[in-house]
Formats: sequence, structure tokens, C-alpha cells
Amino acid sequence: MNRKHNTAGAMNNSDKQSAKGCFTDIHCSGFNINGHISGLIILLTLFSILLQTSAMAAPVKYVGDRETFFVKRFDRIASSAISQRYEEISATLVRKGVTCFIYLADDQTATDEELNRLTTEWDQKIQPRMTTLFGNPLVPGVDGFDRTFILLTPIHDTYNGETDFTRIYSYYDYQNESQTSNFIYSNIKEMIVVDPVKNQVGSDSFLAALASSFQKMIRWYHKVWIAKQFPKVQDASDTRQEDIDYWVDEGLSELAGYICGYGHPVSMEFFLAFPRTTLTLTFPDYYLDTNRGAAYLFLLYLFEKKGARVITEISKNPYIGTESVVEALKTIRSSEKFDELFFRWTIANFLDSMDVHDGIYGYSGVNLSVKPTTEVRDYPVRDKELTIYEQEVEYISLNSGDAGEILFYFYGDASNQFRIMSIKQSHLGTPVLEEVPLTANVGHAVFDRFGFDYDSVILVITNISPSGNGAARYSLIKRGPTISAFVNPVLSENIIINVLARGDSQISVLQQGMANEIPISVSSKDKTYLEVAAESGIATSSAENKLFDESRSWDVNEFANGKVTIVSGTGVNQTREILSNYRNYLTLKEPWATKPDSNSKYQIFKIEKLTTLYTGSYFIDRNFPGTAKILVRGKGADGIDGASVFSFSVIPIFDRETANIRIDFKNYVEQQEALSAAKVSAITSIATVLPRNLDDTEITGGAIVGEPFEISLPQGSMKVSRTALGQQHGQDRSQLGIYARMDGKWRLLQTESDARSEGDLLFSPMNGNWIYAVIDDNSPPSIRTVDEGFKQTLRIEDSLSGVNPSTLSVTVNGVRQKTETFNDGEGITVTLPETGGLARIAVADMAGNMTSAEVKYSGSGAVAQPGIRTVRAYPVPASAWMDMDFSWAGDLQWVKISIHDTSGLLMKEFRTDDINLGPGTGMVRWDLADDHGREVANGAYLMRFRAEIGTEKYETIRKIAVIR
Repeated sequence: MNRKHNTAGAMNNSDKQSAKGCFTDIHCSGFNINGHISGLIILLTLFSILLQTSAMAAPVKYVGDRETFFVKRFDRIASSAISQRYEEISATLVRKGVTCFIYLADDQTATDEELNRLTTEWDQKIQPRMTTLFGNPLVPGVDGFDRTFILLTPIHDTYNGETDFTRIYSYYDYQNESQTSNFIYSNIKEMIVVDPVKNQVGSDSFLAALASSFQKMIRWYHKVWIAKQFPKVQDASDTRQEDIDYWVDEGLSELAGYICGYGHPVSMEFFLAFPRTTLTLTFPDYYLDTNRGAAYLFLLYLFEKKGARVITEISKNPYIGTESVVEALKTIRSSEKFDELFFRWTIANFLDSMDVHDGIYGYSGVNLSVKPTTEVRDYPVRDKELTIYEQEVEYISLNSGDAGEILFYFYGDASNQFRIMSIKQSHLGTPVLEEVPLTANVGHAVFDRFGFDYDSVILVITNISPSGNGAARYSLIKRGPTISAFVNPVLSENIIINVLARGDSQISVLQQGMANEIPISVSSKDKTYLEVAAESGIATSSAENKLFDESRSWDVNEFANGKVTIVSGTGVNQTREILSNYRNYLTLKEPWATKPDSNSKYQIFKIEKLTTLYTGSYFIDRNFPGTAKILVRGKGADGIDGASVFSFSVIPIFDRETANIRIDFKNYVEQQEALSAAKVSAITSIATVLPRNLDDTEITGGAIVGEPFEISLPQGSMKVSRTALGQQHGQDRSQLGIYARMDGKWRLLQTESDARSEGDLLFSPMNGNWIYAVIDDNSPPSIRTVDEGFKQTLRIEDSLSGVNPSTLSVTVNGVRQKTETFNDGEGITVTLPETGGLARIAVADMAGNMTSAEVKYSGSGAVAQPGIRTVRAYPVPASAWMDMDFSWAGDLQWVKISIHDTSGLLMKEFRTDDINLGPGTGMVRWDLADDHGREVANGAYLMRFRAEIGTEKYETIRKIAVIR
């Protein structure tokens, strides 16, 4: 592979070679990256040494015993002198578990509670679960003990917070398994080193790192054992073995923490945000959290679909990389091969539904959905180029608009192997999955009744090949007639429908809630004709009003009403209309001025009816409010069959004098040009707009843009130029909405976009005199905890546009929850499960402002103290500025908020003195510039929050974006 990821914290080749022989769990810039920095070059001679020493007698150990250990200095890994890469420390045996010895470095402290939990979790969870699933390590070990040594000491890594974000939380070094005669710095122990400073001893993150390194110990042992028995599989001369195996080893390490009950790794969230990643990427290119997240989810998918045995076989069999998965599937006699499971997995990552196709496209242990990597809203798209590398996927979202019928063409380079699944989605029905047939990576599909029966199509384009250049291209062509509609200016409940089609068309309307479509009768209004070049040849002779070509055998009257032109030779540039034709001659309406002869070349033009403008009308049925759609089927101007859809809204109101129809003018300009023969009217209004100043215009969480206004005599739809207001006042147009003053509060009104002038809003004023305003809602909802008896409840409120319930996401201990909610119109009350733990809440308001929070709570409903309550960033995406705030309980020691690009590079950092701190809250505004005052580019970024409360450190990451 020629690709290289420019990733902060990644090692160069010399670093990698100098680090050979060490498996580690790494955390880069807050991304949990558990990975072996180096080597799996397993020498067969090492195994024989292990066999000779494993039977040695083990001495008795007692709590309080002191011992010295060699620990690795990763901050000196580039040193040419190996003596500089290790240092000797002293530690004391503080706990003696059933299957572990726990040593604490002399310069470290840990409470009895922390050490007791560590011992219990190891003996009762980590050791039994890991050995059951992944297999046993070497028992008894090289030291003769049947226990694992766990050393708690700080790990010196290369992290500096500016240019290097590599953090190491734990590591397993297989060189500790050898005798000092082979490696002078060996501890001669089955041993794991865990940092007690970066994570609190006994915490879930600490235990997850420990489990990850234990998995590496187990797998190393099995690879050594197999290297002894199957030297052809484990060729010690192949230095790329570790690179090939990297994705499997990292995925198993991430899976270890989940299996032991410590939740899903944060790398999963990064993969969901950036799903364009090769699953089987090898080590030199592989140092991103997205790769680890991909490997984790794939192995989790296998674990759920094929059972625990497939994970056991992957861990224990003699193969590496993809081959270890292939052979494991053979061993368990799976009917599905690797390529098929990989393709299903890419679909499951988007769909995640257990309700379709017997659950093969869903997860049971996690709720997730990747975001489309490409969105298409305008058609046609012609020969759009793609690069989908080996074992990678592209998600393309097609928006229906007024599409009706879309033809999809795909062309993939022959060096790859592509598969494509289309997912048709509707708000009301179950997704429909259809694979696009491909022959030699070329194929097409037709999406019929698009926008009528279903609202969107997702194309999952997967390259299942293990190699190839990834090159592909696709086209999306809209087919069928052109349709437009407008409100009858005289009778506001009636809409006029215009269709431009070639030949007859079928038109129907379906309002939301109706069981059947209603056919619409239309009348022909205007016809357009076109001359089409049909035949050319050399005349054999002519008469006064005839032209002969005895080589022809035409259909009788095939060219009637057409034209013939002499293009060269005798009689050149003469054109005559054709009255009729027979098998080999034409009869003309007028005689020739100069008779053509056998030197005359002719061209015949047929006259075809290009299009007809059909006009009809439809009277709205008030009994079916909501979305209504017009569907027209027939030939477009190009003569190809297709379909088009036009959508509008039916609004239930009490006053029949007020219009209840709102038209969505999608592609209005193009439609108006195509319907030039029709008299297309725009929505009009006789409402009077009266600017009005209010004394109480101070609002929370937003600002009034322009001046409030009053509307009298409302009729039809009103239009407010959101574009002009947004540009004039420097606001994000997507956050501007129309509000009405009711009961002393501003209430968001339902609006539609007017595509004739992008960004303008159409709304139907209410009967009577009301005060309206365009308001910029620039603040996300608030989330606060409320105790009610023995349940923990959350209150989510937004003072302006209101909370959007459909965006609410609640996870507890990494598992998506279906929570009990109550919407009282002013906000949402959420009741968390009584199990307790760490809850993560994400929600947006109706203006799209997203916020999230983390809450630690116990089953009794008491919020854990002290700790961080909420961490938020808004607006997201930001165009001019972004506010970052947080809340906490306890004694805040310090806080840092830093902004990084997706590679981990530091862009901006705020320290304690830069942040406005109040009682239990803090906030800072970012001007979207880096530390040098330069504007950052548009794109995705990471907000890293770090704080220390009391003696406990907290760290979390939020995904943010800048779009100007």
C-alpha cells in the first residue's frame, strides 16, 4: 500500500525497529489507541528456552516483600544504547490474589479500596473471562509461578501535548519471558506494567488497559507455541508478519475491555465519525483510532454473529492477519466466508437493525450508525470519481427532492472487487435492501418512485478486495417528465399542476394518511415540435415534385409532414416539405426549382412531437394534513421513461379563510424555464408587514435579527428573507427561524424553504394580529440532573426553538438505552435506568444546536461527587465563534481545553486562567483561530477537555466542526 497517514504520535521505521519486542496499549491525544508499538519477530530458539525454564521451582512470596524490576523508558526508545531504554525501580508486593501478584512502585500510593477492587476484578473477571475466550498464557510461567505479575508504576512515554500525543497506559513486553542470559533486562516473569497515574487504580479505564495487555500476553504465547509447531506459518525471516497481524491484534485488545465489562472503547466513536478506513491496514500506515475502532467493531460483529468460539480460534490458531479470521471461520464450519461477512458488516455499521434479514445487518450489544461520507442532493451527477481502497467502504446518501426516478451507473476498475447494497428508507416503513448487480465491476440500478414510496437511498459501496487501486466512478441521472405546481391565486385551497412530458403521462396525488393514490385528469395545452435528422443518401433521380432513391425500402408515409434538404450536388440548399412517401420515393408539397440528379446528396428530417404541456388541478382534502406528493410517470423531453415527484405541505388550521397549502419549490428556476409556455405564478400575499419595537426583546439563548413585525389580514404564505438577514447580521442562516409571541414567550413556527431564493422561509401567519420575529437560536439545550425518589432523572430544556426529541441519545455504561421520557411542551424529562453508572446524553434543539453531557450516578439516584457534570461545545458546526462550557462538583484544581485537528495536531489551548469560572461552571469562547491568531480551515476538529477535581483527573473528547 502506498498510502501514509500523517498522524501525530506515529513511529518512523527506525523507532519501530528499536522498539521490537514490546506489546503496548497506547493513548494518543486522548484517543485510546491500544497497540503494540513493535515486534512479533518470534525466534524459535526462544521457545526452547521457555520450555527449559518453565519447570523451575517457584519461591514463596509474601505481602510486603520488596523486589526490583526493569521497566521500559518509551521516552528514550530512539536511543542507540539499549541501557538507556530501561531503568531499574523498586516495588512492594501489596496484594496476593488467587491468580496475580500486584506490586506498587515505591514512589506511588494507592488506597486499600483501589487495590482491593483491582485484585477482585482481576481474579473474578479479567483472568477467568480472558482465558475462557482467548486461551491461557504460559502456565506455569518462566518464573515457575501460576500467577501473573502486575506492576503499578508510571510509564514514561513521549507525550508532550503539542507535537506528540502518544500516551501509554499499560504494556506487555515478551522479552520479560526470557532468561537474562538471552536478554539482560528481562524480569523473567509473565508480567504486565500499568500506569497508576494516568488512570485511577481500579477504575474501568485502568482495568480495560490491563485487560488489553493481558490479551497480548495470551496471544503472544499462542503465536510462540505455533511458531514452534508450524514454522512454515510463522516464518521468523518475514519481518512483515507483525504488520499484517496488527489489525487483528489491536481489535482483540479493544474487545478485551468490552468482554470484561468495561464498556466500548472510545476508538469506536472515532470510527463512526470517520468510517472511510481500511479494515486490514498494516502497521506503517496504521496508527489511527479509526483503524482500531474498525477492527474492534468487526470482531464484535463476528462475536455476536458467530459466537465466542470464532474469537477463540482467531486468538489461538497459527495464522496471522486476515488469514487467522479465514481459518477460524473454516474451523467453526461457517457457511459465510470472510468477504461476505465483511460486506454485511459494512452494511450493519450504517443500518444497525435487528428487524430486517434476520438481524444480519445489526448489533445487539451496541446502537450505532455511521454518517454518510457523501450526500447527493442535485442531479444529474456525471462520472463522479471515487477511490475506495482495499477492504474499505463508501456511504453515499441520495436525497429524493423531486427526483421521482433515478438511474445509477457504476464503473469500477478491474483490479478491485466491488459490491454495492442499496438501502431504501422511509419515515413510515421498514428499510428495503437490494444489492446492485455487478458484472466485472460494472452495473446499474433504477430507483423508481423515489420521493414517493421512500425518502432516501443509501448506497453502500464496498471494496472487498485485499488489493487494488480503489478506482471507481458513478453517475446519477434523473429521468422522466418535469413537474411544477402553484397555489391558485383565486381559490387558495386549490393547486394548479403543470407537467412537461413527451407523450401521455399518468399523474396522481397521495396525501399523508391516504390509503390510495388519487388520479389527476389533465388537458393538453401547448405542444412543442422538433426536427429530427432521420435519413440521408444519394438520389437516383427526381421529378417535378418527387425525389427517388431506388436503394431504399421505407415504410409508407414514414416521413409525412417532414422535410428534405439537398445538402450537396445538383440542386444544393433546396428544402421542401414532404407530403407523403412510398417505399423508395418522396412526394413533395412544392416542386423543385432545380431538379436533383444522381449527384445530389439529400438529408431527410422527421418532425416529432417533443413535449406537451399538460395542465390539471387538485383540491386539497383537509382531512389528511401533513405531506402531500404529486407523482407523474411518462417520457421526459429525451424520450426516456421515468418519473418525477413534487411535494407540498397541508397545514391544519381553524380559520378556513387562511391558506392551508405550502408549496416546496424545489428546483423552481429550472422548472420555470422548462415550463416557459405555462403561466406559472409565484406565491403571493396581501399581508401588511408593520415593523414594531418591543420593550421585552431580551431573550435567553439567542438574539432577534432585524426588527419584530406585525401581520394584519393574513392570506396565503408569507416569505422572510433569511439569507439577507443572515448576511446582514453575520448569523448562521441554518439557525434562523420565525417565531411568534405567545403568552409572553417566543414560539417557533413551522416553516418551509423557498428554493426560488435559497434560504428564504415561507410560513402561514395565524389568524389575528400577532407579533413575529426572526430569531437566531445560537444556544443548545440545557441538561441538568433532578433527583426524584430512587430514580435519577434528567431535565432537558431549550428556551427558544425547543428540544428535538428525535435527536435524543442516551447510553449508560456504553450501552444505548431506551429511556422513559416525558415531553411537557416546555422540555423533556428523562428517567435513567436504576442500574447506575456513567450516562452519556446527546441531544439537539430544533435549530440544530447539539449538546452532550456525562452524568455519573448510582442506583439510588445520587449523583457521584465530586466530578465533572457536563462538557459542551456549541454551536456545532460553528461559523464565527464557538462557546465551550462545563460544570462540576468538588474542588477544581485546574482545567485545560484544547482544540486539535483529526491527526491530533494542537491548534488552540485554553488554560485555567483563560477560562471564565463561576460557582460550579466554566466557559470560554473560541474565535476559530489557532494559537498564532490564524483562522482555522473548515472541517472536523476534536475538543479535548481535561481537569483535576480533588485528586482525580478527568478527560473527555468532543467532535466539533467549523463551516464558514
